[in-house]
Amino acid sequence: MLEHRLLIVTKKRPHIMEHILKAWLVDNSITTDNKEDKILLSETVGNVTLSDIYRLMRAEDTGLREEAIRSATSQPWMYIAGSEDAATRAGNGSCTPGRNYVLNGRMLKIAGSDPSVGITLTSQSGSLIKLTADMIAVNNPSQLIILLPADLTVGTYELRVTTQYAGGGKALKTPRSVSKLITVGGDEPENPSE
Repeated sequence: MLEHRLLIVTKKRPHIMEHILKAWLVDNSITTDNKEDKILLSETVGNVTLSDIYRLMRAEDTGLREEAIRSATSQPWMYIAGSEDAATRAGNGSCTPGRNYVLNGRMLKIAGSDPSVGITLTSQSGSLIKLTADMIAVNNPSQLIILLPADLTVGTYELRVTTQYAGGGKALKTPRSVSKLITVGGDEPENPSE
């Protein structure tokens, strides 16, 4: 177990808040194939609340408005945890044109009225293909199943999911995106974020 002391110090206030954070170093559940990627799983976190942090950051005068701090700390994370070519069952980023492709993750549901919302494929040459709504077979927060265009040529593509979905019936004002490299034929893509 690792034990760290978390010190929150402010320049404008002479006091120091001290809290002890005890945590275990464990495998990252998002990057299951990389056993060197570790995260801290906390055992105890004391009694620091987000309100304490907001109050201290206001006192520190970071230049950020409280709304920006609250927004950054409250936004649910969006990510692609894995994918699978429905034709071959390959989970290495390879795909088959004209067949279904499965994306698993979090906050992936396509929703919102911004023109950028949707799923795009960008080739290495910069050619952009935006999938139409009828090419999205399953549209859930944790899973998307899409039909890939039958005319995709051999190469690597950036598959980008853009949405205003925020959960709980709410929509984000500004869309957010997550992307993954996929390959038609040839070698599997290198996805540095996975």
